Amino acid sequence: MQMAYVATALTRMPKNVVDRFKVVFVTTDPSHDNPRVLRTWLNHFDQRFIGLTGSAGAVEAAQAVASVPVAGGDPNGHAAFVLAYTKDNLAVPRHNSVRL
Repeated sequence: MQMAYVATALTRMPKNVVDRFKVVFVTTDPSHDNPRVLRTWLNHFDQRFIGLTGSAGAVEAAQAVASVPVAGGDPNGHAAFVLAYTKDNLAVPRHNSVRL
């Protein structure tokens, strides 16, 4: 849902504003989300969206640095977090924890 909301919001903004945004999705399920799967999924929202994956350890480290916990402490859940970074590299989090 979060990616659909972001994609919709970007379609409603002037092009000169949209051009200032980069949307980067980082998987929390690297065993499933290989680069091809991510690209196919992100293309449903916007072909400009960037998808990142890596080893389970790398993804866990990225989550820890960004302070993004596993949804409800359940490793089978998915957390839906949106972090907006400003030009000075400060994160402004908005999150909803969703178990799928």
